[in-house]
Amino acid sequence: MKAFLIEGYVHAVGGLWAVVKLFWPSLGALIVVCSVAGPPAEAAETLRVYRLDGSRQCEEKTGRSLARDAQALRRLGIVIRSMKKLQHPGMITILMCGAPSARANTYVIPAGDWRRYRKQLKSFQLWPK
Repeated sequence: MKAFLIEGYVHAVGGLWAVVKLFWPSLGALIVVCSVAGPPAEAAETLRVYRLDGSRQCEEKTGRSLARDAQALRRLGIVIRSMKKLQHPGMITILMCGAPSARANTYVIPAGDWRRYRKQLKSFQLWPK
């Protein structure tokens, strides 16, 4: 029984080796194509930044629009990949009309732009993960 199992194992490994030898050139080409075809790491790396919109609870149409805060980013030449209004997940607010809300204008931008322009963007912060 042991001899049969060992013999079967050797046969399976030998068969596997034949398959690897057959497809090895294709596998190498696939690895090269995938590594060359991907976007550069700097271009793919993005992060979300935010600025509280200044809205007040119980008061409709208060706070800055997404477009208004986006202008501050675009003036510096920052490319905005996407933007949306979100409720800040870690901000504690009191529930009272007229009190500040936790609504924020958020923007997905290239991480390199954030590092480059961080000093000019003092009113923006990194979105919590």
